[in-house]
Amino acid sequence: MVKKTKTFLFPIIYTFVEFVATKVGVFFQKKSFDLLLIRMDRIGDWVLFQDALKEIKHRYEGQKVLLVCQKWVIDFVEQDLFFSKIECIDALRFTKNPFYALHVLLRISHYSFSDVFSIFHSRTLAADSIIKIVKAKKKIGFPADDYNHYIKTAQTYDKYYTQLVSTDSSKHVFYQYQDFIRQTINPNYTMQLPTLDLELPEVNIESTRYCLFMVGASDIRRSWPTNKFIELVSLIPDDIDIVLVGHGEAERQRCEAISTVHRKNGRILDYCGKFSILKLCSVIKSALFVVCNDSSGAHLAPALKVKTFVIATGAHWGLCVPYDESLCTNPYFPTVVNKEKSCFRCNWNCPYDLEQGSTKCMGEVSVDEVFEKINHYLYSI
Repeated sequence: MVKKTKTFLFPIIYTFVEFVATKVGVFFQKKSFDLLLIRMDRIGDWVLFQDALKEIKHRYEGQKVLLVCQKWVIDFVEQDLFFSKIECIDALRFTKNPFYALHVLLRISHYSFSDVFSIFHSRTLAADSIIKIVKAKKKIGFPADDYNHYIKTAQTYDKYYTQLVSTDSSKHVFYQYQDFIRQTINPNYTMQLPTLDLELPEVNIESTRYCLFMVGASDIRRSWPTNKFIELVSLIPDDIDIVLVGHGEAERQRCEAISTVHRKNGRILDYCGKFSILKLCSVIKSALFVVCNDSSGAHLAPALKVKTFVIATGAHWGLCVPYDESLCTNPYFPTVVNKEKSCFRCNWNCPYDLEQGSTKCMGEVSVDEVFEKINHYLYSI
């Protein structure tokens, strides 16, 4: 009963919040920008967006651009002189706390814009509410989709966009971004594998020859079981050290479990929780290769020109990984290892029980399958 009441009240409360922000915003003296760019990214999504962002930079070069983003990417965007101003928000808190949502919308209502681009493959309440209350000549975004089970609410916001880009939400995000750029800025745009041009700090690692194990993911269901990482360590050649990275308590426990089992061989270097995102990028850049789940590392490593091996679930198969085969001539093209099942693209409606927190399609990827790919790469370099 409580859940039904919350579901019923949710749109009413946020409609009122948006109404207040719109009415109060009328009294603010507006600071004008040429473009408002809304990106509700985590790190991997921001990396995937980089090639499309180059086209936006070319189109709005020398103009005033406001970026609304989340904290995950702030270290990246603060280095980018393209953005005249950055507003950092918490999209999850926005959906749970109407008072915070009102605070965010009132901040944004201090500005006016010529164009607004909400470029993310899955719509969010925060982005849609901003689209609704801002003053702009053009408000362009993607159609509502069911990626995050928000589709019914998102569809009620369609009318506040002046243009919804025609695309197929089942395509890889690279090609959804390509559709956006072609329909708004450059009809001849063809996407390329994204790269990151960052000023990175120096990091002292107790090894000159190492691979990187990124053992975590933002959703534990996308994590390869810890015992599989433990087994894989035993197969890595003796002249290659293994650096473990992650953040948060769950990943600390995973790294600790791997280190404990292999403590005597002296090749395990546990740096879990020790690096900022920019320091992590620096560590990735000096690695021989990276082994990771379908998480930020899957996109950071190739963007930093490092070979990566990605163990991937099938829940959103084809959306972010694997990359399109047309890009495979790039030497840093990520190699994806998976166990294909008939239920691929289930959108997390998994018909099987979880195994150590992982989906069945993750748990069934064998250590030998992963090492075979790594071994082939090591023989080629």
